[in-house]
Amino acid sequence: MPADACKRFSTVRQPGEGWSEWLQFHTPAEAFKPFNFIYMGDRQNDILSLASRSLRQALQSVANPALIVHAGDLVSQRDDLIHDDQWGEWNQAGGYHYAMLPQVVAIGNHEYLGSESRILSPHWNRQFALPDNGVAGLKNTTYFVDYQGVRFIVLDGTAALDMGTLAKQTEWLESRLKNSPARRNIVVNH
Repeated sequence: MPADACKRFSTVRQPGEGWSEWLQFHTPAEAFKPFNFIYMGDRQNDILSLASRSLRQALQSVANPALIVHAGDLVSQRDDLIHDDQWGEWNQAGGYHYAMLPQVVAIGNHEYLGSESRILSPHWNRQFALPDNGVAGLKNTTYFVDYQGVRFIVLDGTAALDMGTLAKQTEWLESRLKNSPARRNIVVNH
């Protein structure tokens, strides 16, 4: 073999040349199979100093969690300000765990900008690739996902109360529950 052959076929790259660390994950079973998950709610305050510790403690306490459910108010942005810093802290607090465990996220009132206008933070859609199976007009904040025989149905409590979508979400929820093939149904909202 020519001396330069090894060099041509080498895939080893130096740090900073575009490779990330290895991030492993497990795909769910097709049929019902019991699993553990972590439920986190209102982690909006002191994200790096406190919320990160609660997540680490949960990860140590729950044997092999299959996913993490977040029940809204991931950040505490207020008024009409877009808080890049808080979203950065949220990602840093979860670190590689967020890349290795599926996240079921419900939106809270603090993921909206302004208490009157209720405009969705631009970070929401950039952070999460959610199923496109929710309520018409709320597909980026309502959805369902089936995981090993359990259906997680996510609602938007802020839109229901502040934006007049309670009836639409109620009808959609009833339909999802009625037609659910799951052994268990879990409804998540803030």
